Amino acid sequence: MPLSLSINTIADPDGHQPALRLKGDGLVIALSDGAAVGFGEASHSGDDHACENRINQLFKEYIHDFHFDLPAIRALEIGIFSHTDDFVTATAISALNQALYDLLATQQGIPLWKLFSASPKRKTLPFYATINRALRSRTPSDYLRVCRSVRDHHISAIKCAPFEKVIPGMPPSEQVAAAQTGLSILNAIHDHFPECSMRVDFHNRFHLSAFLEILPRLEDLDLVWIEEPCMHPQDFSTIRSATRIPLAAGELFFGTEEFIRLMDGQLVDVIMPDIKHVGGTGPLIAVCREAEKRGVGVSPHNPSGPVACLAAL
Repeated sequence: MPLSLSINTIADPDGHQPALRLKGDGLVIALSDGAAVGFGEASHSGDDHACENRINQLFKEYIHDFHFDLPAIRALEIGIFSHTDDFVTATAISALNQALYDLLATQQGIPLWKLFSASPKRKTLPFYATINRALRSRTPSDYLRVCRSVRDHHISAIKCAPFEKVIPGMPPSEQVAAAQTGLSILNAIHDHFPECSMRVDFHNRFHLSAFLEILPRLEDLDLVWIEEPCMHPQDFSTIRSATRIPLAAGELFFGTEEFIRLMDGQLVDVIMPDIKHVGGTGPLIAVCREAEKRGVGVSPHNPSGPVACLAAL
């Protein structure tokens, strides 16, 4: 029986948040064989309408009359779905891949992970709360309000990104000046919630020289990692040699090749494949296995919806 596809938008009740550089809506797809359903998420491609069109096109061309089993899904992901230079297409492929694996696991009545491993390597996983999407005013008091809520939910690990005043392309001296608000916020969180482990995302905003200038201020904050401080990965080597803080990157990479270059170049301590962009479930597992071979940490990236969160878990 041919598979059917439906695509649904879950509206973000807070609307578009410009400082996040991403639209807040969730884009979720469902593949069905008439009895079972598999889900995938395609949020944050940068163009939901184009992504939806691409999902429909790829489904009609390659999946509608798909001979559906595990070898066929794997052949698709290492074949026609293994290459793209287009971020929208990468996100569309990722959603379809997620949904295919989820549908197969649902058909077989097993947890999705059993398609990849006979037994789990661990029974629990550490996690952190990304707090930026819960903010309203982005003032120091608002950050502390959200951190207090996180603590009240018995969560002791967070990630934040308080450097939206730093604009890529600013002269380095202006970036350093603009970074002072973000540094003040990080200090306030550290002082008010010393028990909280903190990761900081810089969204590739900084010139290397500007970041190196603020780096000593970060050293005193006991950060778990600094994430994507500069636009050019080649700058990461300089940063790693200048600090004891681990460096994380890779949330927008598709496939394994860019991750392998990062890891083999010893440019990062933690890679961050996002199941919505890396190619889906199979490619995420492939990236994790490459990291395991090299002793590099992995933290799957997901600032979006529950489908991508559960798929990544």
